[in-house]
Amino acid sequence: GYRLIRLIPVTGLASMIGQLRPFKRYLQNIGLGVSEAQFVAATTTLAELGASRICQPGMMAEPSMMWRHDGQPCLAAMTRWCDIEMHHCLNKEV
Repeated sequence: GYRLIRLIPVTGLASMIGQLRPFKRYLQNIGLGVSEAQFVAATTTLAELGASRICQPGMMAEPSMMWRHDGQPCLAAMTRWCDIEMHHCLNKEV
């Protein structure tokens, strides 16, 4: 299927983004191995590009239950939410 991408070595963040930009509408899960100094810039840029999950290399097949697949909560479709908006009842003696 269309779930593969070639591994392309890059020399830096700008080069990585340049290589990924044509595929931004398809981005989901990215395995990212960068130094601590590069981490914030790389994850911020990848999120802005459209990635919905960024993890350590080798961890793509083990997402957390909290992961939002395609940016959507995994269990939200199976949940019925109830919003309680009776804040005026709080902090009053009964």
